[in-house]
Amino acid sequence: MDATKGANNMKHPLINPESTHYQMIDGFESVERLEQMYTRTQMLAWACVTAMKYRMRIGNKDDSNKEAVKIRTYEDYYKYLATMTDSEYELSVVSRVKVLKPKIPKC
Repeated sequence: MDATKGANNMKHPLINPESTHYQMIDGFESVERLEQMYTRTQMLAWACVTAMKYRMRIGNKDDSNKEAVKIRTYEDYYKYLATMTDSEYELSVVSRVKVLKPKIPKC
């Protein structure tokens, strides 16, 4: 299984290899750690609430087009999770953990 795709073979909407600002010191994206800590149901709620947060503040912080992209991204993440069963979600999380090689800083 591709490490950036879930069991449903959809690309993970929140993982972007080109962007490293959410990458942690061990090489994992912060959303991957969240997925290890929380159930699919909890992550579905988080995606829904986050999309709504961006909808409620649209035009008040960032450019409206930039906010619209964020809304779509979290709505896509919700759809990504919604197409999976709990077992598929757990499998996708475990498969990414095995594939990723932590980046340990050299002293």
